[in-house]
Amino acid sequence: PNLNETGHHLENQLEVWILPWLQYLDHRATVPTILSDVAKRVKSALSFSKRKVSNDDTFFNICIETLQPWCRILKNETLQNLTSTFVTPRLERSLSQLTIDQTFEKIKWDTVNITFRLNALGLLSSTEFLSLMEGELLSNWAEVMYTWLSVVGTTEHSQVATYYLKWKTRIFLGQDASEMQSNVPNSPHKLLQEDEMICRIFYGCLLMIQAAIQPGMHSLQSLCPVHVGYSVVMARRLKESRSRAEEALKKMEYDSVGKGKGTGEFIYASERKGENVTFREVVEEFAREKDVSFRPRLGSNATINGK
Repeated sequence: PNLNETGHHLENQLEVWILPWLQYLDHRATVPTILSDVAKRVKSALSFSKRKVSNDDTFFNICIETLQPWCRILKNETLQNLTSTFVTPRLERSLSQLTIDQTFEKIKWDTVNITFRLNALGLLSSTEFLSLMEGELLSNWAEVMYTWLSVVGTTEHSQVATYYLKWKTRIFLGQDASEMQSNVPNSPHKLLQEDEMICRIFYGCLLMIQAAIQPGMHSLQSLCPVHVGYSVVMARRLKESRSRAEEALKKMEYDSVGKGKGTGEFIYASERKGENVTFREVVEEFAREKDVSFRPRLGSNATINGK
Protein backbone atom coordinates (compact mmCIF):
# COMPACT_ATOMS: atom_id res chain seq x y z
CA PRO A 1 0.00 0.00 0.00
CA ASN A 2 1.07 3.56 -0.68
CA LEU A 3 0.22 7.00 0.60
CA ASN A 4 -1.70 9.30 -1.66
CA GLU A 5 -0.31 12.69 -2.64
CA THR A 6 -1.68 14.42 0.45
CA GLY A 7 -0.29 11.72 2.77
CA HIS A 8 -3.54 11.45 4.71
CA HIS A 9 -4.57 7.85 4.06
CA LEU A 10 -3.53 4.60 2.43
CA GLU A 11 -4.63 3.68 -1.06
CA ASN A 12 -5.57 0.09 -1.98
CA GLN A 13 -6.50 -0.80 1.55
CA LEU A 14 -6.25 -4.47 2.39
CA GLU A 15 -9.92 -4.96 3.22
CA VAL A 16 -10.86 -4.04 -0.36
CA TRP A 17 -9.30 -7.16 -1.83
CA ILE A 18 -9.37 -9.59 1.10
CA LEU A 19 -12.75 -9.29 2.85
CA PRO A 20 -14.98 -9.93 -0.22
CA TRP A 21 -13.29 -13.30 -0.75
CA LEU A 22 -13.53 -14.69 2.78
CA GLN A 23 -17.09 -15.95 2.32
CA TYR A 24 -15.90 -18.24 -0.51
CA LEU A 25 -13.01 -19.78 1.42
CA ASP A 26 -14.58 -22.73 3.19
CA HIS A 27 -11.52 -24.96 3.46
CA ARG A 28 -10.31 -25.11 7.04
CA ALA A 29 -6.63 -24.93 6.12
CA THR A 30 -7.00 -21.93 3.81
CA VAL A 31 -8.30 -19.13 6.02
CA PRO A 32 -5.59 -19.36 8.73
CA THR A 33 -2.93 -19.13 6.01
CA ILE A 34 -4.56 -16.07 4.46
CA LEU A 35 -5.00 -14.38 7.84
CA SER A 36 -1.35 -14.97 8.61
CA ASP A 37 -0.46 -13.25 5.34
CA VAL A 38 -2.88 -10.44 6.15
CA ALA A 39 -1.20 -9.86 9.51
CA LYS A 40 2.17 -9.63 7.76
CA ARG A 41 0.79 -7.14 5.23
CA VAL A 42 -0.76 -5.02 7.96
CA LYS A 43 2.54 -5.02 9.82
CA SER A 44 4.30 -3.95 6.65
CA ALA A 45 1.79 -1.12 6.10
CA LEU A 46 2.26 0.15 9.65
CA SER A 47 6.03 -0.03 9.33
CA PHE A 48 5.86 1.95 6.08
CA SER A 49 3.66 4.61 7.68
CA LYS A 50 5.98 4.85 10.68
CA ARG A 51 8.91 5.65 8.39
CA LYS A 52 7.14 8.00 6.00
CA VAL A 53 4.61 9.93 8.11
CA SER A 54 6.12 12.47 10.48
CA ASN A 55 2.94 14.17 11.69
CA ASP A 56 1.63 12.29 14.74
CA ASP A 57 -2.08 12.96 14.23
CA THR A 58 -1.91 11.87 10.59
CA PHE A 59 0.04 8.76 11.56
CA PHE A 60 -2.47 7.78 14.25
CA ASN A 61 -5.41 8.15 11.88
CA ILE A 62 -3.65 6.07 9.21
CA CYS A 63 -2.99 3.33 11.79
CA ILE A 64 -6.64 3.28 12.84
CA GLU A 65 -7.77 3.09 9.18
CA THR A 66 -5.34 0.21 8.65
CA LEU A 67 -6.20 -1.81 11.78
CA GLN A 68 -9.90 -1.20 12.37
CA PRO A 69 -11.27 -3.27 9.42
CA TRP A 70 -9.58 -6.36 10.88
CA CYS A 71 -10.96 -6.03 14.42
CA ARG A 72 -13.45 -8.88 14.02
CA ILE A 73 -11.17 -11.04 11.87
CA LEU A 74 -7.67 -11.04 13.32
CA LYS A 75 -7.16 -11.97 16.96
CA ASN A 76 -7.27 -9.13 19.48
CA GLU A 77 -3.83 -10.17 20.69
CA THR A 78 -2.42 -9.79 17.16
CA LEU A 79 -3.92 -6.34 16.67
CA GLN A 80 -2.85 -5.15 20.11
CA ASN A 81 0.70 -6.39 19.54
CA LEU A 82 0.85 -4.42 16.30
CA THR A 83 -0.46 -1.33 18.09
CA SER A 84 2.05 -1.83 20.89
CA THR A 85 4.93 -2.08 18.43
CA PHE A 86 4.12 0.76 16.05
CA VAL A 87 1.60 3.12 17.69
CA THR A 88 2.18 3.12 21.46
CA PRO A 89 5.72 4.62 21.31
CA ARG A 90 4.38 7.56 19.30
CA LEU A 91 1.45 7.94 21.70
CA GLU A 92 3.85 7.98 24.64
CA ARG A 93 6.00 10.68 23.08
CA SER A 94 3.03 12.78 21.96
CA LEU A 95 1.32 12.63 25.37
CA SER A 96 4.56 13.50 27.18
CA GLN A 97 4.91 16.60 25.01
CA LEU A 98 1.31 17.73 25.51
CA THR A 99 1.12 21.24 26.94
CA ILE A 100 -1.23 21.22 29.92
CA ASP A 101 -2.41 24.80 30.04
CA GLN A 102 -3.98 26.21 33.19
CA THR A 103 -6.83 27.38 30.98
CA PHE A 104 -8.77 24.20 30.34
CA GLU A 105 -10.23 25.34 27.01
CA LYS A 106 -6.74 25.88 25.52
CA ILE A 107 -5.65 22.27 25.97
CA LYS A 108 -5.36 20.29 22.71
CA TRP A 109 -6.98 16.93 23.31
CA ASP A 110 -6.30 15.34 19.90
CA THR A 111 -3.79 12.73 21.08
CA VAL A 112 -5.82 11.98 24.21
CA ASN A 113 -8.95 11.43 22.11
CA ILE A 114 -7.06 9.09 19.79
CA THR A 115 -5.77 7.11 22.78
CA PHE A 116 -9.33 6.71 24.06
CA ARG A 117 -10.53 5.68 20.60
CA LEU A 118 -7.83 3.05 20.16
CA ASN A 119 -8.79 1.45 23.47
CA ALA A 120 -12.52 1.61 22.71
CA LEU A 121 -11.88 -0.20 19.40
CA GLY A 122 -9.91 -2.91 21.19
CA LEU A 123 -6.69 -2.01 19.35
CA LEU A 124 -4.89 -0.69 22.45
CA SER A 125 -4.75 -3.06 25.41
CA SER A 126 -6.24 -1.93 28.71
CA THR A 127 -2.87 -2.20 30.46
CA GLU A 128 -1.13 0.04 27.93
CA PHE A 129 -4.05 2.48 27.91
CA LEU A 130 -4.04 2.85 31.69
CA SER A 131 -0.24 3.12 31.74
CA LEU A 132 -0.30 5.93 29.17
CA MET A 133 -3.01 7.78 31.07
CA GLU A 134 -1.27 7.40 34.42
CA GLY A 135 2.36 7.74 33.37
CA GLU A 136 2.21 10.50 30.78
CA LEU A 137 -1.07 12.44 30.97
CA LEU A 138 -2.26 12.47 34.57
CA SER A 139 1.20 12.53 36.15
CA ASN A 140 2.01 15.68 34.18
CA TRP A 141 -1.37 17.15 35.09
CA ALA A 142 -0.75 16.49 38.80
CA GLU A 143 2.58 18.34 38.55
CA VAL A 144 0.82 21.31 36.93
CA MET A 145 -1.76 21.30 39.74
CA TYR A 146 0.97 21.25 42.41
CA THR A 147 2.95 24.08 40.80
CA TRP A 148 -0.19 26.16 40.36
CA LEU A 149 -1.33 25.69 43.97
CA SER A 150 2.14 26.59 45.22
CA VAL A 151 1.91 30.12 43.80
CA VAL A 152 -1.79 31.04 43.62
CA GLY A 153 -3.40 33.43 46.05
CA THR A 154 -6.37 32.65 48.25
CA THR A 155 -8.83 34.20 45.82
CA GLU A 156 -7.73 31.83 43.04
CA HIS A 157 -8.39 28.57 44.90
CA SER A 158 -11.92 28.37 43.53
CA GLN A 159 -10.48 28.67 40.01
CA VAL A 160 -8.18 25.71 40.66
CA ALA A 161 -11.09 23.69 42.08
CA THR A 162 -13.14 24.38 38.94
CA TYR A 163 -10.18 23.35 36.79
CA TYR A 164 -9.89 20.09 38.76
CA LEU A 165 -13.60 19.36 38.30
CA LYS A 166 -13.35 19.89 34.52
CA TRP A 167 -10.46 17.43 34.31
CA LYS A 168 -12.27 14.85 36.40
CA THR A 169 -15.37 15.13 34.23
CA ARG A 170 -13.39 14.90 31.00
CA ILE A 171 -11.39 11.83 32.07
CA PHE A 172 -14.14 9.89 33.84
CA LEU A 173 -17.19 10.82 31.75
CA GLY A 174 -15.87 12.01 28.40
CA GLN A 175 -15.96 15.14 26.32
CA ASP A 176 -19.73 15.38 26.55
CA ALA A 177 -20.73 14.24 30.04
CA SER A 178 -24.41 14.29 29.06
CA GLU A 179 -23.78 11.34 26.73
CA MET A 180 -22.78 9.16 29.72
CA GLN A 181 -20.06 7.48 27.71
CA SER A 182 -18.89 5.60 30.81
CA ASN A 183 -22.00 3.39 30.59
CA VAL A 184 -21.07 2.13 27.11
CA PRO A 185 -19.73 -1.47 27.09
CA ASN A 186 -15.90 -1.56 26.94
CA SER A 187 -15.82 2.15 27.68
CA PRO A 188 -12.30 3.45 28.42
CA HIS A 189 -13.91 5.96 30.78
CA LYS A 190 -15.33 3.14 32.88
CA LEU A 191 -11.92 1.49 32.86
CA LEU A 192 -10.41 4.66 34.31
CA GLN A 193 -13.15 4.96 36.92
CA GLU A 194 -12.41 1.47 38.20
CA ASP A 195 -8.61 1.78 38.29
CA GLU A 196 -7.13 2.33 41.74
CA MET A 197 -4.04 4.28 40.69
CA ILE A 198 -5.97 6.66 38.44
CA CYS A 199 -8.36 7.40 41.29
CA ARG A 200 -5.39 7.94 43.63
CA ILE A 201 -4.03 10.66 41.37
CA PHE A 202 -7.33 12.54 41.46
CA TYR A 203 -7.62 12.04 45.20
CA GLY A 204 -4.06 13.32 45.63
CA CYS A 205 -4.88 16.48 43.67
CA LEU A 206 -7.99 16.94 45.81
CA LEU A 207 -5.83 16.72 48.94
CA MET A 208 -3.46 19.30 47.44
CA ILE A 209 -6.36 21.74 46.97
CA GLN A 210 -7.51 21.10 50.52
CA ALA A 211 -3.97 21.57 51.88
CA ALA A 212 -3.60 24.87 50.02
CA ILE A 213 -6.91 26.21 51.35
CA GLN A 214 -6.87 24.74 54.87
CA PRO A 215 -3.44 23.42 55.94
CA GLY A 216 -3.98 20.67 58.47
CA MET A 217 -3.16 16.99 58.39
CA HIS A 218 -1.25 17.36 55.10
CA SER A 219 1.06 20.14 53.97
CA LEU A 220 1.19 20.97 50.30
CA GLN A 221 4.91 20.18 50.18
CA SER A 222 4.33 16.64 51.50
CA LEU A 223 1.92 15.98 48.62
CA CYS A 224 4.39 16.85 45.84
CA PRO A 225 3.69 14.37 42.98
CA VAL A 226 6.44 12.22 41.49
CA HIS A 227 6.53 11.75 37.73
CA VAL A 228 7.49 8.19 36.75
CA GLY A 229 6.58 7.93 33.06
CA TYR A 230 4.92 5.31 30.90
CA SER A 231 7.69 2.69 30.93
CA VAL A 232 7.90 2.51 34.72
CA VAL A 233 4.12 2.41 35.12
CA MET A 234 3.78 -0.29 32.46
CA ALA A 235 6.43 -2.44 34.15
CA ARG A 236 4.70 -2.06 37.51
CA ARG A 237 1.29 -2.97 36.12
CA LEU A 238 2.63 -6.05 34.34
CA LYS A 239 4.33 -7.17 37.54
CA GLU A 240 1.11 -6.67 39.49
CA SER A 241 -0.83 -8.62 36.86
CA ARG A 242 1.60 -11.55 37.06
CA SER A 243 1.43 -11.50 40.85
CA ARG A 244 -2.36 -11.66 40.81
CA ALA A 245 -2.28 -14.53 38.32
CA GLU A 246 0.22 -16.46 40.43
CA GLU A 247 -1.84 -15.88 43.55
CA ALA A 248 -5.00 -17.06 41.81
CA LEU A 249 -3.19 -20.18 40.60
CA LYS A 250 -2.07 -20.98 44.12
CA LYS A 251 -5.55 -20.58 45.62
CA MET A 252 -7.71 -22.02 42.90
CA GLU A 253 -8.66 -25.67 42.83
CA TYR A 254 -11.22 -27.41 40.74
CA ASP A 255 -14.33 -28.89 42.28
CA SER A 256 -14.25 -32.49 40.98
CA VAL A 257 -17.86 -33.04 42.06
CA GLY A 258 -19.00 -29.93 40.20
CA LYS A 259 -16.96 -31.00 37.17
CA GLY A 260 -18.80 -34.33 37.07
CA LYS A 261 -22.13 -32.51 37.17
CA GLY A 262 -21.08 -30.11 34.46
CA THR A 263 -21.32 -27.06 36.69
CA GLY A 264 -17.60 -26.28 36.46
CA GLU A 265 -17.56 -24.43 39.79
CA PHE A 266 -14.36 -23.32 41.44
CA ILE A 267 -13.63 -23.54 45.15
CA TYR A 268 -10.67 -22.53 47.26
CA ALA A 269 -8.41 -24.99 49.02
CA SER A 270 -9.78 -23.95 52.41
CA GLU A 271 -13.25 -25.05 51.29
CA ARG A 272 -12.24 -28.57 50.24
CA LYS A 273 -13.12 -31.50 52.48
CA GLY A 274 -10.22 -33.85 52.03
CA GLU A 275 -10.76 -34.16 48.27
CA ASN A 276 -7.66 -34.57 46.13
CA VAL A 277 -7.01 -32.76 42.89
CA THR A 278 -4.02 -33.05 40.59
CA PHE A 279 -1.74 -30.16 39.76
CA ARG A 280 -2.50 -30.71 36.08
CA GLU A 281 -6.24 -30.17 36.70
CA VAL A 282 -5.51 -26.90 38.50
CA VAL A 283 -3.35 -25.64 35.61
CA GLU A 284 -5.85 -26.78 32.98
CA GLU A 285 -8.76 -24.98 34.61
CA PHE A 286 -6.71 -21.87 35.30
CA ALA A 287 -5.73 -21.76 31.63
CA ARG A 288 -9.36 -22.24 30.59
CA GLU A 289 -10.58 -19.39 32.80
CA LYS A 290 -7.85 -17.06 31.50
CA ASP A 291 -8.45 -18.16 27.88
CA VAL A 292 -4.85 -19.35 27.58
CA SER A 293 -3.79 -22.34 25.50
CA PHE A 294 -2.61 -25.22 27.72
CA ARG A 295 -0.07 -27.46 26.00
CA PRO A 296 1.75 -29.91 28.31
CA ARG A 297 5.39 -30.46 27.51
CA LEU A 298 6.20 -33.90 26.08
CA GLY A 299 9.40 -35.91 26.03
CA SER A 300 12.23 -36.57 28.46
CA ASN A 301 12.00 -33.06 29.94
CA ALA A 302 8.26 -33.21 30.54
CA THR A 303 8.55 -33.76 34.31
CA ILE A 304 10.65 -32.43 37.14
CA ASN A 305 10.87 -34.47 40.32
CA GLY A 306 8.03 -36.64 39.08
CA LYS A 307 5.65 -33.70 38.40
